[in-house]
Amino acid sequence: MLSVSSSSNAPSVTPWSCPLSLKSNRGSQRTPDLLNLMKKPAQTKVIVFDFDGVISNSEATAFEILHTADPAFTREEWHKRFEGNVHDTKPNLLAREDFYKQYSPIAVDQPIFEGIADAVVTLAKTFTLTINSSGATELITQFLQKHTLDQHFPIILGFEASTSKVAKLKQTFVELEVTADDCIMVTDTLGDIREATKANVRSIAVTWGFHDIATLRKGNPAAVATGPEQLPELVASLL
Repeated sequence: MLSVSSSSNAPSVTPWSCPLSLKSNRGSQRTPDLLNLMKKPAQTKVIVFDFDGVISNSEATAFEILHTADPAFTREEWHKRFEGNVHDTKPNLLAREDFYKQYSPIAVDQPIFEGIADAVVTLAKTFTLTINSSGATELITQFLQKHTLDQHFPIILGFEASTSKVAKLKQTFVELEVTADDCIMVTDTLGDIREATKANVRSIAVTWGFHDIATLRKGNPAAVATGPEQLPELVASLL
């Protein structure tokens, strides 16, 4: 969830701005478990997680970087940008490489939301889990590795794959050989709910991230979770 500019000709973080090598396959990070998944009978039900605001509590750090660049920029203005696709909002406060020059070294140290790790472990026993994020794939992977959750996400799609979450949902359909009806998106923003709807994917809105429940309900999510412990039951009721 970043309010930074992007370039269609150079979608990845430049080496000088980010000390990480963002390795991707069409912008996705594949863990070794994807190969094992392909050898097993297909798990046809998929939970697509947003990352920032759902798993990583990075909002305060990211906003501080943007607010330092423009002290007049408010948190309310920033959150408003996530009512659609944040990559489409103008004006841009920072070039992507400038943002990541500051954020990359501290991304892995952002706090994880209490209870979300347990929810992920529980859901992974029954469903295939993926990540669809506006963030950088390698930073997401490192965070998940730190919290020993990376093995539960065979596909991670960051901004390198596309800045459109609709496009990345469709990529997930193809890679896992599923349909929109087989998927649920878990997200904390109205913009993500709207993009999921464009891909005919139902959403579970979570209230511990960017947007409050009133804003989230504007997108008519299939369900609302007020705590991570509710996710397994809500997902089971929808799939």
